[in-house]
Amino acid sequence: MFSKELQLMDRNTTRLMIDELSAQVEEFRTAYKEKEAECKEKDDIIASLKKQLQNLKASDK
Repeated sequence: MFSKELQLMDRNTTRLMIDELSAQVEEFRTAYKEKEAECKEKDDIIASLKKQLQNLKASDK
């Protein structure tokens, strides 16, 4: 009986750890997606500024 109780506690502990890690993974995924979107937005701004700079250089000639 004692070993069954320990086995149950181990199983519950394992489930708890898995649940906590799953929640942590989901938080990291969300943060990653947000950072990815920010990077895309900044890449678009950089591309636009480069194009503007090229246009200014071309009009100066």
